Amino acid sequence: IALSTADKVVVRREQFGAERDRNRERSATIALDMIRRYLIGQLIEQVD
Repeated sequence: IALSTADKVVVRREQFGAERDRNRERSATIALDMIRRYLIGQLIEQVD
């Protein structure tokens, strides 16, 4: 999952298992959380 802004790119690698629908939901939740953290200035960079 990646977030690209004008000044940086943040990438998080996640492994959720084999359930495709659940993976999509979790990926969307994490992506929205990354955006929220960026907007409030608390984005923690994690690169795997």
